[in-house]
Amino acid sequence: MKRLFAVVLVAFLIVATVLITAAPALAAPYETGIWTGRGTVGSSVNVTFSFRSHHSLGYEDSMKVAWGHYRFQLTQLTYVEVVDDPTISPEPPAVNDTMHGIGVGECNGVAGCQVEFIFTDAGQGGQSDWAWIKITDLSADTVLETSGFLAKGNIRAG
Repeated sequence: MKRLFAVVLVAFLIVATVLITAAPALAAPYETGIWTGRGTVGSSVNVTFSFRSHHSLGYEDSMKVAWGHYRFQLTQLTYVEVVDDPTISPEPPAVNDTMHGIGVGECNGVAGCQVEFIFTDAGQGGQSDWAWIKITDLSADTVLETSGFLAKGNIRAG
């Protein structure tokens, strides 16, 4: 009986070691993935945007937003989270289809503006992709807030 217990214990430890060792390798594509996108959103004001973002902090991320005579350029992403929204079923499938981020940047060359955004990837082609973008100035006044399905463009989850 002691021998059987020892064999079972050793087998368990081997399996646990393999799973613990393999876990970072299995998760790596999602932790190092890159989200990209560009498009047009908004009904009353035509807003174009482009972005490239890792879904973790500490990378060189980029985002540009243009509307009317305004231009925003991201200088630093300060918060980012990606999740799977169960109501979105993209084709091809994506582990995480929704990105929420906050960052700081320049608005028409003036530093200290803030951007908050949510992007969803609902599949190839971008017809059902959705964006929400809010930009505030140094005084925390909203200079842009827009949302909706993309009129043109595509968001790709990484």
